Amino acid sequence: MAEEIYSRALSPEARRALIEFLEAYLESMKTQKVDAKAETAKAKAIEALKTDIDILVFVAAIAAMHSPQGISLMMEAVTGRMSSGQVAAFIADITEMGRLRDKRSRLD
Repeated sequence: MAEEIYSRALSPEARRALIEFLEAYLESMKTQKVDAKAETAKAKAIEALKTDIDILVFVAAIAAMHSPQGISLMMEAVTGRMSSGQVAAFIADITEMGRLRDKRSRLD
């Protein structure tokens, strides 16, 4: 893998693992109890971190979920207007767009 000047883009494997983690995390947020859903989210996070994912992208995705806009998106999943998978994919897309925007601003 060639080194990049800035954080790496998500590989297909890393993107899939990140979305699976975000989806499991969203599902775990639908309950007030620490249960199997929370353990599944934890396992999915570990799986995502075992890929070639850049740690900055992983952390940024979690931060994006807890921003005011991310919370609005999470509520779409909690209320059933969107599936957790749809919201997770959307958050992964937003995170990647943010990474590209930040990269451009730093390298210009």
